[in-house]
Amino acid sequence: MLVLLSPAKTFNTKFPVPHRFPVRAPEFYTKKTEQLIAQLKELTQSDLESLLDVSEKIAQTNFERYRGWTKELTEANAKPAVFSFWGDVNKHFDAFSLTTAQLNYADEHVLYLSGLYGPVRPLDFIKEYRLEMGKSLVTSPTCKNLYQFWREPLVSYLNQRITQEKIKVIVNLASKEYAGAVDFAQLKAPVIEIQFKDQKNGVYKVISVIAKRSRGEFARWIVENKVTEIEQLKEFNVGGYYFKVDESTDNLFTFYRDEK
Repeated sequence: MLVLLSPAKTFNTKFPVPHRFPVRAPEFYTKKTEQLIAQLKELTQSDLESLLDVSEKIAQTNFERYRGWTKELTEANAKPAVFSFWGDVNKHFDAFSLTTAQLNYADEHVLYLSGLYGPVRPLDFIKEYRLEMGKSLVTSPTCKNLYQFWREPLVSYLNQRITQEKIKVIVNLASKEYAGAVDFAQLKAPVIEIQFKDQKNGVYKVISVIAKRSRGEFARWIVENKVTEIEQLKEFNVGGYYFKVDESTDNLFTFYRDEK
């Protein structure tokens, strides 16, 4: 089983990494990431502000970050991704409270989809950056955005792992923005989408901020329980969720949570 997660716009700058791991670069760090960095270095601060759709202050931070970017990855300038991403999903995955054994298990069964790095395993070292998957960074006359840039490498990478590791199912917990970079129809394993609906004023619906947190909790539950079978996924009950049979299909598992 392989779980797909979104990265985050924000990064952990406060808490030290609780365990020491060997520095390891993401799969496409030299093949693809450096190509994107070269493109980003050519942009003016104004260009970057427009591309990223951010404030002048954030644009300046990232302009300086990319201009000063070096290839070297060290414990001084990078962290394992699972301790670096600091959004709702990763906060609720809560890697800081996992054991070393659980983190190593997560490294084999969880994968982030990043606009800059492509596929990122939890213990891959990454530097802070800002480049969401949905951005239209032109890298060639025929490659107008990051979806086009990453689609083929992601399918190739995932299929290689599916074959080599005998992965039986892909559990997609990534947002639509990031999952959109993967051509799921080309994968050699079935894909299951996970949907969380919370009851509010008597109506069950997807509440974005809650769904993000629930994705992190679901991924953690898979790691903690070493879930390997599709049927086991239906047993998820963290925080009061329960599997909703009549709103689920073979490829979409829906979980409800009642209003308190």
